[in-house]
Amino acid sequence: MSGRVLNVFIENQTNNFKLKRKIRVLIKKVAGLCYKSENLPYKACLDIRLVDNDKMAEINLKTRNINRTTDVLSFPMMEFVEGKINVMPWDYINKRKWIYLGEIIITPSVTKSQAEMYGHSFEREMGFLVSHGMFHLLGYDHGNTEDEKKMIKKQESVLKLLMLER
Repeated sequence: MSGRVLNVFIENQTNNFKLKRKIRVLIKKVAGLCYKSENLPYKACLDIRLVDNDKMAEINLKTRNINRTTDVLSFPMMEFVEGKINVMPWDYINKRKWIYLGEIIITPSVTKSQAEMYGHSFEREMGFLVSHGMFHLLGYDHGNTEDEKKMIKKQESVLKLLMLER
């Protein structure tokens, strides 16, 4: 496959977080490594949106009926089973075999407070949240202990490559 494997479009909609180049690069690296780990035969793209607490609470209420902010939400456009696309809305693929994975929404202020709470860097927490969102887009979940272990193992392997381990 020639060209980029994954295009990541990042939009900062926050009022109080300056998206520095270093974090933008980190987000794209983490997302790219997650996607590469699945060995899919498509070029892909996704959106990552950074929002304030109020906006995240609004989205969380609207989509999950939970009236509070959260750290990350994912909205997949594909259905994957065991790393293979099970259902693909063909509107999201074109003749060049590009697929749209979906959207990840992250709250930087929650990212910052969680990094402080867990005693690691903002970069490590952002990497964790991006990888978490990516693996949700790629069909992984943590609804039971076995699935959670698989997902965490995949996330940790990506974070290890970037030296963002705990």
